[in-house]
Amino acid sequence: MLVVLTSTAGPAWAVAADLVRNGGLEQNGGVGTSSFAQWTTLTAWVNGEWWVQTGSDPTWYGVFRGQVPVPPEGTFAAMTNQAGPGRRLMYQDIFIPPQDKPLNLSFEVYLNNRHTRWASPPNLEFLPTTVPNQQFRVDLMDPTAPLEALTAAAIFFNVYATQPGDPLVSGYNLVTVAVPASVSGRTVRLRFAEVDNQANLIAGIDNVRLVAQVESVPTLSDFLMLTLAATLAGVALLAMRRPNGI
Repeated sequence: MLVVLTSTAGPAWAVAADLVRNGGLEQNGGVGTSSFAQWTTLTAWVNGEWWVQTGSDPTWYGVFRGQVPVPPEGTFAAMTNQAGPGRRLMYQDIFIPPQDKPLNLSFEVYLNNRHTRWASPPNLEFLPTTVPNQQFRVDLMDPTAPLEALTAAAIFFNVYATQPGDPLVSGYNLVTVAVPASVSGRTVRLRFAEVDNQANLIAGIDNVRLVAQVESVPTLSDFLMLTLAATLAGVALLAMRRPNGI
């Protein structure tokens, strides 16, 4: 189904159906669970997950008990919390049909890094014996690649990645990026990844969408309205040109 957007400054536009399923995260197993319809979550090593979160006072597992922003869209969001180092992935496989219109991927993200800085090595290793790794990233990747892969062969497109020097606390912020045409006609894995081995890293996501905008084709009623408007305008113009009394 297409949703038509109208504007007084231009033509009507139709927004193609969202390719992300349950992007608002409203379909879930309830607060205290890590179950989101259409999404897969995976935790490596220590407890902590992408929990179902609502409101502003997190009551789920972990050690962080501060206030967080309310979900920006709907009632629920997905948010990490943990009691120790680990890697937490959340992903969904999406088929992107062949098309000539650009796609926009958007989501809203909240970040609260309890460490003093971000550390973003080119891997998702989390053991404390490895190099510091305190990062959040979003990728479109090959669904046949290992879930934790960051190789050039595995990553079709890096959507977002924290970098040293970024604010430690931010959001919810809206992120919108254009998806490259190279992924058209194939299945991609949309992966959200949170890794920490220095301190707690709370990451929240909500309102995930993948859509294309295309100009709508006028319907029959549109043509009738245009024809009527043109006819009335023509009649008015003729009336103005006729001499008085004739």
